[in-house]
Amino acid sequence: MSKLPKNSNQIDSVQKDSKSVDDKNSSNSELINTLREKISKLSYEESLEKLEILLDQMKSERMPINELKQSFLEGSLYLEHCENLLDKVEQEVFHIELEK
Repeated sequence: MSKLPKNSNQIDSVQKDSKSVDDKNSSNSELINTLREKISKLSYEESLEKLEILLDQMKSERMPINELKQSFLEGSLYLEHCENLLDKVEQEVFHIELEK
């Protein structure tokens, strides 16, 4: 069971930690939005190629952990974009089949 802060210094420390987490979450959200915007302009083939390059780089044992984290996030967004493009094509094919 976690202990509650007992004095004002402990409360200030908890508030600072909470603000730090909020700042990191905000920063991550901004990064995700920036990456999504960039990736959304890519074709399926371009996105898949970028994902493959990123995966090869991530396999390197020399990649620092911070870069690994960002690369994982970026790779997830490339994959999401590819899946969305494939879903769109699948729906188009489905509609073509219905029109026959």
